[in-house]
Amino acid sequence: MTRKQLLMLNPTEYEHKFDKTALNTVKKIPGLKGFVRGELRQQERLNKVINTGSSVKVTPTHFSEIHDILKEACANIHLNYIPEMYIGSSWMGGVSGWEVNACTLGSDNPLILLSPGSVEYLTPEELLCVIGHEAGHIKSGHHLYHSMVGTISSWGSIITKITFGLGEFMGNSLDESIQYALKYWSRMSEFTADRAGLLACQDLDVAINVEMKLCGVPPKLYDDMDKDEFIKQAKEFENFKDMNSMYKEMVNLDLDHPWGVIRAFELLKWTESGKYKQIMDIHSKGKLEELQRTCMKCGTKLKEGETFCGECGFKPGSGTCSKCGTLLIGEEAFCGVCGKKLWIR
Repeated sequence: MTRKQLLMLNPTEYEHKFDKTALNTVKKIPGLKGFVRGELRQQERLNKVINTGSSVKVTPTHFSEIHDILKEACANIHLNYIPEMYIGSSWMGGVSGWEVNACTLGSDNPLILLSPGSVEYLTPEELLCVIGHEAGHIKSGHHLYHSMVGTISSWGSIITKITFGLGEFMGNSLDESIQYALKYWSRMSEFTADRAGLLACQDLDVAINVEMKLCGVPPKLYDDMDKDEFIKQAKEFENFKDMNSMYKEMVNLDLDHPWGVIRAFELLKWTESGKYKQIMDIHSKGKLEELQRTCMKCGTKLKEGETFCGECGFKPGSGTCSKCGTLLIGEEAFCGVCGKKLWIR
């Protein structure tokens, strides 16, 4: 199939509502962002050293086919910033390198790490979806708070500092509350990144297959995977009520990723809502100059000089990107066109 580059795509257009709500809760934690950002710069340097020393970098001349997939993923979701990417087994959190997996590491200069299993067991289209997912994290500015989750083992001393000693007196309750808020948001952010992965590969069947492989289906059974059966299972799980519903919440408390069946169901709901098609229709037609005069909420063409959409009333946020001049919606952490960091969400 011929995939399309989605010009002027802004991450707020496909952001999952649970992601936004949960992150707003995290952002209210006093002192968290300012203090931890300094801590994470050191961690970012360490990640760079670890991956440069233990993983293999993907470049235009080294694993060029995989680098081409990275470039297409970024182009399809209109992220002009091409992050560094490595293949390796230096996984944080003890994930096996031969599992199908990937992650984004870093705070200011994020990099993508692919597991050997992803390269070995995913088709090029599925790998495009996975890399698009990680590029989506970068486009949305998720990587700062993901790095916080990744360094959660040191939170005892950090929390005491960012709360000016309050955490020391409140014991584990404050520590656990912050950890819970971060992990809950981390799970919700995956729904947004899954949408970015779908927008990159532009094939729902491919995206659902990725979710099944992430669940741990062994390679010898890949030919027997049935998307419809998996969707049926996801709907059954989603409809659990009462005690089963309570169990669902309990087992998810300590996870930083939602279960694959939930992620598949959320993607299905999003496509059935028509929003995926709307984004494809708005952003895949016309030249960049034309899209700069298009309402990103309803697709109406704006007249010269109009500052808000006369059809739906949408008004972009004030200001433009200082690097490329793109009109900003007002909530983005990175410019949706050139990738310039605007502010940390």
